[in-house]
Amino acid sequence: MGKGASGRTAILAWLKDKTPMEVARDVLDRKQFNLGAHGANILAKPIVQKNATVILVTCQAVAAQLRGTYIVTVPSLREAWKTANLLVGSSSSVLFIEKARRLILC
Repeated sequence: MGKGASGRTAILAWLKDKTPMEVARDVLDRKQFNLGAHGANILAKPIVQKNATVILVTCQAVAAQLRGTYIVTVPSLREAWKTANLLVGSSSSVLFIEKARRLILC
């Protein structure tokens, strides 16, 4: 996502106002595409394509902004690992993306 408050506002609108399926569909419409659409699509794609759960390790302020979306937020990597294991079991695949903020919430 782009830097600055307007970029954050755009992605939050897409995350709060649309389901992952709607994001995947609407991101193809060039009239609707913007940095918010791009960021939301990065998060929605694994949900739509793989039925995955997206767990984001983030600060309390960002977690509060993402409340009510389809993104699970946790405060630490340890909590992300616990949450992933509770959701899918300890023998399932889990993908960690280091510095994902460069992809999503810069």
